[in-house]
Amino acid sequence: MAFPEIKKEVTYKIPNERFGMDDSEGKTSKMTYTGPSRLVLYMDKETHKVVDSWHPDEVPEQPLPLHLYTLELNSDTSENILRMMLLWGGIPITKLYEVAVGPDTEPNARLVDPTDVREVYRIPVDDWDGEKWLPLQYINHFKNYTDNRADDGFDSWTWDLVRAKRNHALGESDNSVNEDMPADLKDKWLDYRKKLRDLPADWADVPVDLIREPRAPDDDSPDMMLDDPDQPYIKIADRTDEDKLMLKQFVKGVK
Repeated sequence: MAFPEIKKEVTYKIPNERFGMDDSEGKTSKMTYTGPSRLVLYMDKETHKVVDSWHPDEVPEQPLPLHLYTLELNSDTSENILRMMLLWGGIPITKLYEVAVGPDTEPNARLVDPTDVREVYRIPVDDWDGEKWLPLQYINHFKNYTDNRADDGFDSWTWDLVRAKRNHALGESDNSVNEDMPADLKDKWLDYRKKLRDLPADWADVPVDLIREPRAPDDDSPDMMLDDPDQPYIKIADRTDEDKLMLKQFVKGVK
């Protein structure tokens, strides 16, 4: 017999601004969860970390490894449903928005909805202390977390890192221009190096993680700021009032 599923809209707190920790303004967002009313979690006996999460109908039949134990996560509170969203899913695909960042000469980027639960809260893989769930924590990519739970390694998003990468790129391209190369290629390399030198001034007001590094003329790798060109996104001209309110999570540098 198939395990019963639920559909429930959950309203949750969000910080005053993207990746912030202060939620004193009382902002909220909401998402709808569709899935089982409980999950079966595989937990590590030593660390109590979540190793895997399962729909009750899909739990493997083989014996549980000796270093693991099972824990049920029930949808009896809104916070537990948020944990189910983060650990298992059952929520809509993340919205992408076209936004203008940086100099006007740069193509518009596509950014994830900053109010999406996956952009607001850390995945609670290490939030079970062996007896109870610890409160959900906001994602903060720019500062260390307030307790000993593992961070996501993003606190290196600083201007020091941006400048170091810029300086490295300038050094790598020192010998990229020579008098014998075609004029159009030479101009591309000169323009690239100028963009590198101007980067701190051109991107001064943009959130550090959204800075688009200039692409060298011989760089044919995918542009991560544009993501998959075939993936649907909401264009600037098509934003609703709700979309415009959402974008206020970016306090500067995003239009």
